[in-house]
Amino acid sequence: MARSAELERIRARALRARAAGARRTSELLAERIVETGLGSPQPFGDRGDVFSLRLWKMSPAVRLVRHHLRRWLESRGVAPDAAMEIVLACSEACANAVEHPASSARQAFEVEARRGERELTLSVRDFGDWRDRGESAWRGRGLEMMRSLMDTVEVLPGREGTRVVMRRSL
Repeated sequence: MARSAELERIRARALRARAAGARRTSELLAERIVETGLGSPQPFGDRGDVFSLRLWKMSPAVRLVRHHLRRWLESRGVAPDAAMEIVLACSEACANAVEHPASSARQAFEVEARRGERELTLSVRDFGDWRDRGESAWRGRGLEMMRSLMDTVEVLPGREGTRVVMRRSL
């Protein structure tokens, strides 16, 4: 019995090491994608007055969204302070899309921003049902933050996932 417990501890350590290695590899990949995009003339996801990305559901992808969305907003004439607040709201929605969906149909999330003449519409979509992680002193304030940064925030659960739609006057 002691030998079996020791084998389980060894297996658990090996799994943790493998997971940490995979997490670090994904972080390095996201950093490399951001770095290679720095010299490009337009942000990754730029489609004129539309910014659109579908990314793998992992934490480093949120950094990629923040970087390229900020560049796209600035290239569309959005004031730096407003761009920073919009990117922060988007980052919170993306973190929710990565963390909350249970039983996702796809291991991805989508971000779409549309710049109109007077308003920006930002949508973050996942492909699963949200599970509640519970609130704590350090968690559970993402939607509150989004609402303080944007004019409107709607959480639209559906059969094929959840969409967070935010709007802000420009």
